[in-house]
Amino acid sequence: KSCPLIEAVKNNDEYCVNVLLGTKDINVNSQDSTFSSEHRFWRGATALHYAAVQKSQTMVTRLLAAGADPTIKNTTGETPRDLTPWKDTDYILERWESLTPEERDCKIDPKKYAKPRNLWECKSDT
Repeated sequence: KSCPLIEAVKNNDEYCVNVLLGTKDINVNSQDSTFSSEHRFWRGATALHYAAVQKSQTMVTRLLAAGADPTIKNTTGETPRDLTPWKDTDYILERWESLTPEERDCKIDPKKYAKPRNLWECKSDT
């Protein structure tokens, strides 16, 4: 069974993804239990796996900022980074993996989602 967040990412529905990530009860790391012989990697995939495959830099970044774990493996042992064929998405995932927990808590400027090399500029709380 697939969770609403995974379904929203599958449908490339950024509005729905943002609404769901704004709720307290959503599990950003929920794993898909559906299976398709055409897509062997879906079982155990998270919303981040789907976003990485779809070349959705905005969703990848939004999910990471919401606490998605890029090290979760699907049932075939693949992480989102293993599945993405896109250089910019791979860069985002690689960069995120290199950050410390403190750096990951940085507020990412959503206006810069479309520019992956500028994502990591933090906003000050003051």
